[in-house]
Amino acid sequence: MPKTYTYELTKPRKVNTAVNLLYASLGIGVISSGLFPVGLDEVNSFGSALNDSLYTFFIFGLTLLLYYMIGKGKNWARITFLVFFIMGFPLSIVVLPMYLSLSDPPFISGILFLVQTGMDLVALVFLFQGESSAWFKAIKQSNAHMTETNAPID
Repeated sequence: MPKTYTYELTKPRKVNTAVNLLYASLGIGVISSGLFPVGLDEVNSFGSALNDSLYTFFIFGLTLLLYYMIGKGKNWARITFLVFFIMGFPLSIVVLPMYLSLSDPPFISGILFLVQTGMDLVALVFLFQGESSAWFKAIKQSNAHMTETNAPID
C-alpha cells in the first residue's frame, strides 16, 4: 500500500504578503528608473543605450519570473532570491550615496532605493519564517509524491 501524506497546501498569509511586497518593490524600481534615467551625455552611443535597455528588460523579466515562482511555492526561487539579496546588499550600501544625489529634489531616488531594500528585506524575513518554510516544504513534498505515484512513465 502506498504511503499517504497530508500537507497543508494553503499558502500562508506571510507568503502572500512577501510576494506582494516583492512585486511592489519591483514596481517602485520600474517607476524609479523611469523618473531618474541615465542622462544622454552618459551614454556613448545609441547602441549602448539599446543594450542597456535590453539588459534592463531582461533583468526585469527574470526578476518577475523569480517572484512568480516564489508565489508558486518553488523553494529554489526563494533560496535564489536570498542569495541575490545577500550578494547585492553590500553593493547597495556602496551605491546609496549616489542614489541620494541623483534626483531633484534631492534624496527622492535614495528614499525610493531604501524603501525597495526595506520591502525586499521584510519579504525575505516573511519567506523564511516557520509557517512559510513549512509551506514550501509541503509543496515540494507534495510535488515529489505526485511525481512518484502519478506520473506516466514514458
